[in-house]
Amino acid sequence: MPYGTVHFNYRTGSGNFLLSEVEKDELLSKDPGVAPYVRPYYSAQDYLHLIPAEKEAERWCLWLKDMPLSEMIKYPFVMDRVQKVREMRAASKAASTREYANKAHLFRQIAQDKDVPCLLVPRVSSERRSYVPIGFLKAGCIVSDAAFLVPDATLYDFAIITSRMHMAWLKVVCGRLEMRYRYTRDMCYNTFYWPEAATEQQKEKIEAEASTVLEIRDRYKDCSLATLYNPETMPYELLQAHRKLDSAVEKAYGRKFTDDAERVAFLFEKYSELIQPKPQ
Repeated sequence: MPYGTVHFNYRTGSGNFLLSEVEKDELLSKDPGVAPYVRPYYSAQDYLHLIPAEKEAERWCLWLKDMPLSEMIKYPFVMDRVQKVREMRAASKAASTREYANKAHLFRQIAQDKDVPCLLVPRVSSERRSYVPIGFLKAGCIVSDAAFLVPDATLYDFAIITSRMHMAWLKVVCGRLEMRYRYTRDMCYNTFYWPEAATEQQKEKIEAEASTVLEIRDRYKDCSLATLYNPETMPYELLQAHRKLDSAVEKAYGRKFTDDAERVAFLFEKYSELIQPKPQ
């Protein structure tokens, strides 16, 4: 079963927490004291299409969770944004949203309680890709509700989630948006059978191959992940690195598979075993 736990943030603020690059720069030039509460903000599209060599983030957000009220009231811009969130929530037809009007400085749902690195998993990805582009964000980055995140994820977590085994499971159990894969926490991540019998030596090999995948991606800082994982433009060395990672992961499951049908049949068998009632 999963080692980490998948979550997502949900802001319910009609965009009032969000800042463009220009808005961010203008705010910080006028009120530099707000800087600790302005964070890089990533939706799945932001993450997939960002070119690392050009900028750190496409968008930014006000992350006021740890900002004292005594400090918040010093900044008219921040207070104006909070007031707009309050008004939007108070006017909602949903009682559950109206309840959050008195917490207008906060995202409605917060999955990132601590500033730790996280693994970003897009909730929707093209069916043309062999692998869903998944990756790490540094501590302090905020993920939108268009993506799942695994807080404080390990290299091993990344390796298993990006493996062919997990991709085969995803393609069968997840729904679709048009033809694109719609990743889900409950149907995909929480039901996926992890290689529980993996030895320490096997885990080290898996992590080494995962490191190679990330190192190769880092060589292409002038390319977005959307480009790197497009089947027509994916670098051959990246594809080969993924295949070596796939092989290392499958060895941890204790067998070799000839195709995705065999992978999925094996995973369904293991899932059935997991949900069988325990003898009393």
